[in-house]
Amino acid sequence: MGSAGAQPTPPTRSWAEPQIQQVVDAGLMGTSVADFRPDDLLTSVELATVLASLGAEVTEADTDRPVTVRELDARLVTALGLRPQARGLRLGADAAGLLPRTSLGTETAARLLGLRVNHLKTQEKLELQLPQPATRAEAAYSIARVLALSDYELEAVRDELERF
Repeated sequence: MGSAGAQPTPPTRSWAEPQIQQVVDAGLMGTSVADFRPDDLLTSVELATVLASLGAEVTEADTDRPVTVRELDARLVTALGLRPQARGLRLGADAAGLLPRTSLGTETAARLLGLRVNHLKTQEKLELQLPQPATRAEAAYSIARVLALSDYELEAVRDELERF
């Protein structure tokens, strides 16, 4: 039988489709949603390009090295100017004898900012851990949130981190 009447299979939609659309529309990650490659790993050069486009100072221009979720959080928190508050949180926890992970401050800041999605229980396999490489979909979600942050939200998180 011929396949003359067969319809092409539509591309698989990503859990981060709305955020992918936002970052594509902002000219930050690709030229079209159709060509986005949400499941590919985010590379250091891709993240550096986005950060530079957002006006952040970029000192590293590595090539195709995958970026971990921990690094994505840290670099976005730094770009938003919250690195001192995140560091203060970690140092405060250390001074209290809590033996925090080095990523406590930036991870907490990223979560307070809503840069990480907490997937539904039925989608837990999508939940990436800090040492895992970030996907382009995960990055799109975080970057779209950065684009949507108001000055009020940013200041509220800054204050919250300082209160810890």
